[in-house]
Amino acid sequence: MHRFIDLSHEINSKMPVYPGTESPIIETVCTIDEHGFVERKLSMFSHVGTHLDVPAHLIKEARSLSSFDISNFCGKAFKQELSDDLTPEIIQNKIGDLGKPDFILFTNGWHNYWQSEKYFSDFPVPSARICEFLADLGVKGVGIDSISIDRVENTKLINHHILLSKNCIIIENLTNMSALPASMFDFFCFPLKIENGDGSPVRAVALI
Repeated sequence: MHRFIDLSHEINSKMPVYPGTESPIIETVCTIDEHGFVERKLSMFSHVGTHLDVPAHLIKEARSLSSFDISNFCGKAFKQELSDDLTPEIIQNKIGDLGKPDFILFTNGWHNYWQSEKYFSDFPVPSARICEFLADLGVKGVGIDSISIDRVENTKLINHHILLSKNCIIIENLTNMSALPASMFDFFCFPLKIENGDGSPVRAVALI
């Protein structure tokens, strides 16, 4: 029996956003009483909530959403607990047991601090060495259940550049990862089809 696990945060006007980013604005412009139907106007940045980054987000003349095939946003995945002593060798051993994934999703439990100030600071991130290993491995994407794969104070965004320079997409602000199994599973993170997009909110889902 198959089961879907929603790994996405809800988009609303009070959701946490990256420092300096404006919160989404969701405005009801048509109502059933006045117009016979409900329609809302959404105004938000392309990197809010559970979202993905593509190379054009940080690299000039790099690939935008338009140049990625839909198959780049789905595949086999496993989750990896993120700790200070995590190394590429540990991940390689796991790949030896489970097989090479299309996506690796790092979990550090930081999604539990969603809607709190703690969410923006001191969250664990993978080392640059791990990101280099994954980029060279040729995975389609790397995800994490915190606001960024780089620390907020790391303005050079080293991990972003390592991954995006190899056309490895980044999925941030995942949630509900404690519900994922230790085995491989199917993962989907389809973005909106935005012309020349630098990123997009996604509905990230696992199929168990």
